[in-house]
Amino acid sequence: MNIDKHKKINMNCTEINWDTENGIPDFFGTRFTLLWNNPSLLNIFNPLVKEIGKDLFSLLVADSSSKDSSQYHNNILSSFSTSFKDAFIKWAEFVEAAGWGRFELLDLDFNNHKVKVRVHNPWELNMQSSLRKKDRWGCPFLKGKLIGIFSNAFETNCWADEVYEDEKEDSFVEFNIYASKTTLDKELKSLKRIEKNNEISKLKTAVKLQTTKIKNHREMHEIVFKNAVDGMLIIENGVFIECNQSALDMLGFTKEKQIVGKRLEEISPEYQPDGQLSKDKAELLLSDLSKKLNNKLEWVYTRVDSCEQWVEVVLTPIHYFDKDIVHVVWRDIHKRKEEQKKLEYLNENLKNEVQTQLENIREKETMLLEQAKLASIGEMIENIAHQWRQPLNNLALVNQDMYVKLLLDKYDIDSFEKSQTLINENIQYMSKTIDNFRNFFNPNKAKKIFEVGQAIRETIQIIDATFKSNFIQLEIKDKSKNVINNYFGELEQVLIIILQNAKDILVENKIDKPKVVITTKDEKDEIILSIEDNAGGIPKDIMHKIFEPYFTTKFKSKGTGLGLYIAKMIIEKNMGGKLNISNTKKGAKFEISLRK
Repeated sequence: MNIDKHKKINMNCTEINWDTENGIPDFFGTRFTLLWNNPSLLNIFNPLVKEIGKDLFSLLVADSSSKDSSQYHNNILSSFSTSFKDAFIKWAEFVEAAGWGRFELLDLDFNNHKVKVRVHNPWELNMQSSLRKKDRWGCPFLKGKLIGIFSNAFETNCWADEVYEDEKEDSFVEFNIYASKTTLDKELKSLKRIEKNNEISKLKTAVKLQTTKIKNHREMHEIVFKNAVDGMLIIENGVFIECNQSALDMLGFTKEKQIVGKRLEEISPEYQPDGQLSKDKAELLLSDLSKKLNNKLEWVYTRVDSCEQWVEVVLTPIHYFDKDIVHVVWRDIHKRKEEQKKLEYLNENLKNEVQTQLENIREKETMLLEQAKLASIGEMIENIAHQWRQPLNNLALVNQDMYVKLLLDKYDIDSFEKSQTLINENIQYMSKTIDNFRNFFNPNKAKKIFEVGQAIRETIQIIDATFKSNFIQLEIKDKSKNVINNYFGELEQVLIIILQNAKDILVENKIDKPKVVITTKDEKDEIILSIEDNAGGIPKDIMHKIFEPYFTTKFKSKGTGLGLYIAKMIIEKNMGGKLNISNTKKGAKFEISLRK
């Protein structure tokens, strides 16, 4: 293909004029367009095929393609040869160069008006190659073109049967063309008529289905309206025109005519509970409906026995067959209003009741704390006795030694001074012990900054003697490097409660090599203090009761059941921390978490 300076194209020895300024090729006076069949044409045709169907689309394309067949036939004869067969072959070579496909004339019988044409790799099949096989529509353009050409060549109306193969690499379409009374125009009109009849049939079916639905909906509406538990009424022009049985029951009426024709204020007290006239309020509600889709309110109506009844009302405006009506739903809320009054009364008195109960709870908590303090006094006295037993014994021995020496006249000043020093040391130890116990019972609850390890060490000074007398080993692993701002004395009290409990259970269970380990460590913004014993742990069935008041596993004479309850209350309520308990492989573990 070459473009000369005269703007002409030579295709298979055939000259085509090309108006390059307007982009229009001209073939012996007939204008045509070069096709880019994929994907441009596919994107145009495929939606249309889906919309109108393959049959109608194919006929429309074939009919349109055959319209200029007379001119095509004349151009073929005048341009290529006086012999139609030679001219058709030449024309086929030309359109092959234009991308239509390679034409093969398999058979031509002018006498019987029959011809068979095969087109290899036709542009229409190539265009549809990306579609699923069931979505392809064949080659209606080529079919229409060949029907038109051979109808003019045979000088009689022709039809074409189409068979195509598009699954192989060398796809083709084969047309068997023969004389027939069937025309594209008739087929198109027939198909359009069938399609129209189908559409009418579908429309009739749809109308019938819709009519049935409307009828069913209306029947369902009537059933729902008549049998609804809530009262339902219809208002038109301000008066009731219809109601259901529930509405009659609410009013105490027996017949529909007792309410039909009446206005809302006629079945209501003169004034509503908010002080408005029922008549004025009803008129305002109905006039406001034009501005809203629905209006929900509470209303009081008058029963036939003159009793007033509360209902919740929902008004919904409806435009129905050129009429403006109002759909009304009544729901009986008389019981709810009664409960609401009771609730309002309770709310008025609830504040005073809550305050009274809070004061009672505070008094009980104070009593429990005092009771716990008193309960621990006996244990503290026992600890004092243990702490003083050895010093008192030492003082007695020194006193006896000094007395014997005086009797034997073996007394000397050095011996006297040593005895005096020993007496002073024991007295100071006993005085310090008293100070420790006095600090424990000090009612001052001011917060202060301290190390948790300091509280542990001072607590151990109080209970150390009782632990040693029971041969219980105390091990401290103080790994915390931080301080807290909290109640020092209350932490000591909690530690004593937990350690006394550990001592009691270790003694009671007669544990070989009894031991208590106290550990501290820092975790994020908390200090964790744990106390773990090797007494065997707490039974699972009572674990959840450990922190309950008055729960104890000891004999009544040995425990009140308040210790651990008070400990948890002090840590979690007073000190803002957490106190939990768990079992380990060896025993029980109390864990205290306090913010730094």
